[in-house]
Amino acid sequence: MSDFVIGKEKAMKEVLDYIDKLKNLFEENSTVRARLYFNRGGCYKFACLLQKHFPQGEIAVTRDLLHVVFKFQNRFYDVDGEFLKTNEIIAVGAEIPNTVLKILQSYDFDFDKYIPKQNYFKVYDEFSYDEQEEFYDFCMNYNCIDTLNELEWREVK
Repeated sequence: MSDFVIGKEKAMKEVLDYIDKLKNLFEENSTVRARLYFNRGGCYKFACLLQKHFPQGEIAVTRDLLHVVFKFQNRFYDVDGEFLKTNEIIAVGAEIPNTVLKILQSYDFDFDKYIPKQNYFKVYDEFSYDEQEEFYDFCMNYNCIDTLNELEWREVK
């Protein structure tokens, strides 16, 4: 095996070991399972924790704008380990506009009901016209139609 392949496998093992460490630490200090929390509202926070430990990596977002993963050495990760649905990734790092990051940062988890809190309606409502336009253009360019439909349907209600 080449040194390059060995290096990539070592890096993957380091990331997977760190993911296990984060999950264990979370579960020692919470009543909620790490998988539940970080897959239902906490995925952006989880990707940020990985990025803090592996600063060469980048945040990535899926087409529905409902899941955030971490990209490191051309592999993607979330709380479950390696994220293999790479066809769902639409933007990485600097490709993600600030408006989308604001939406992603608003996701949270309702510890009473064990469900995600989707605060993005409130965040979207606080966007300026230019920010709403930037978000809309991003969604149109990457075919995030479900997210747009949800926002537009809610506005009509």
